[in-house]
Amino acid sequence: LAVSCFNLQSKFPKNTPQMRFYLYLGIEFRSQASNFLKKCLNSSAHQERYKDILTAILSMNSIDVVWGTMADCQYHLTICEDFVEERMKTRPKISEKAKALHRIFSFLKLIQDSTALDKVREGEIVIKDDEGVAEEQLLESQTDQDLNIADGEFKESLNQKDGKIRIEFIKQPQSSSSGSTPIFTNITSETYYYPKMSTTTQDILSTDALYGLPNSLILCFSDCVRLVRHREYYKTNKLSAPRKYTKLCTEFEKRLLNWRSEWDFYKPHTREFVNDTIEGVYHHTMSFYYSLIIYYFTMARDLNNHLLQSYVEKVLSHLNQLSDLIDHKKVKVVPLIWQGFIAGCSSVDSNLQLSFKKWAAKLANSGMGSYWGARQIMFEVWRRRMNGEENDNWCSVYKDWEMNLMLS
Repeated sequence: LAVSCFNLQSKFPKNTPQMRFYLYLGIEFRSQASNFLKKCLNSSAHQERYKDILTAILSMNSIDVVWGTMADCQYHLTICEDFVEERMKTRPKISEKAKALHRIFSFLKLIQDSTALDKVREGEIVIKDDEGVAEEQLLESQTDQDLNIADGEFKESLNQKDGKIRIEFIKQPQSSSSGSTPIFTNITSETYYYPKMSTTTQDILSTDALYGLPNSLILCFSDCVRLVRHREYYKTNKLSAPRKYTKLCTEFEKRLLNWRSEWDFYKPHTREFVNDTIEGVYHHTMSFYYSLIIYYFTMARDLNNHLLQSYVEKVLSHLNQLSDLIDHKKVKVVPLIWQGFIAGCSSVDSNLQLSFKKWAAKLANSGMGSYWGARQIMFEVWRRRMNGEENDNWCSVYKDWEMNLMLS
């Protein structure tokens, strides 16, 4: 009910009686939902179905994203993480429906971790120096050949300890020792699993493909976020990046720049998209990919934004083409705001910035979320950049304003 109200209030002009009615009603429903959830978790969690409670916790994130606050998303994801881990201790075997909820949680947690860089925990850091690398810390180097999509398939794996979904690259023929996974063996790639997509895909927008991104790209995203969180740990603690970390970055960078989707977007032997929906998924995928390149080079390598403008333009181009498909061909693919935010914040051209501003406003008007906080941070980044001020990046503004970002 709260989500519906926040969606409806976005359909009316600002400050009209109708807009205020649905806004206040949404706030009231959100308060009730939050109170019911707290009572459930405090007193009767064991009397309720696991899937119902998990759905309720995840729904609190949906409410806040659609409302635009995003303030409590970190709080509810932490509750969800603890709840899932507790369940896995007592009953590690879960149903397919529960696994689908774990996938959603894992992806939301990854999106959250990509921006919540002020909350890097000590336990996440597996490379602190160049001495005594623990056996579980690193995998063997992965070359492009190791991740040749013709040699295997990206599949999901459920971590029996914490309930998170990770992505594994399984080489053919499959065997117990053939899994080649993230660059950290204990990375727990907090990702969302998608079935292999072919030219005859019928269910790409089903629950198993809710976010419309290939496994291989989500694995890159997960590894990238982990590298960035390590980098942030070193900077916060005034440590030099260990040689092993630098080596991992070099290996990952090669993998990222040579990435190719395992999904077939075109009809056989043509450059014609399978259908309008698949074309929309293609633009969503590519906009995310080019934003991931921007994210990596700005957050893990401190590259100057001026050197990344070609990628910024590509992101905007794909997002605009997706918008056209949504408007004119009724394609039901709604992009994440993550890629537009990351690319927009790296834009140094005023015309490009204006285009990103229009895109974000249009996305907010869709009713999927107001993204108010994310847009304000992006505008502040541009203001600082225009005035030649220091700390003209989203991470600095995020920390200065003590805001939370949930860019789903």
